[in-house]
Order: sequence, then structure tokens, then C-alpha cells
Amino acid sequence: MRLGPVTAEWTWTSLFAGVSISGDLGYTYGIYELREKAPASFPNEEIMRASWKKVLGDWKLVIDVADPLPRK
Repeated sequence: MRLGPVTAEWTWTSLFAGVSISGDLGYTYGIYELREKAPASFPNEEIMRASWKKVLGDWKLVIDVADPLPRK
């Protein structure tokens, strides 16, 4: 299977991030925007949340959730 060219741009704005007292769990949330490269396109904005766990010294993504924001 061959993928076609990427036709969208993705930007992320983190609003908050934190780490547990034990230092092995982390989380972040913010807003990301997915916009088609076509000039007349409208962005899709979504709230994004992610949880991370430290495993053998490396951070691993546990869950990544995105919910669409209502259109303005």
C-alpha cells in the first residue's frame, strides 16, 4: 500500500502539563489545529489530552485522546 501526499498541516498548543509526585506519570492537555493546505480551508480545532508513563527511564505514551471543539 502506498500513501498519498500529506495535504494537511498540524499545529499543537500545550495549555498545561504536569508530572506525578512519584515522577513516573505525566500528562498534558491543549488544543491542536488540523488545517488543509488549500487556501480556502477552515481549520479543525480539537482538545487533546495525553498521558505518559516512564518505563525504564523512557517516557512512553499511554493514551492520546482528541475531542472536536464546536465550530465558531
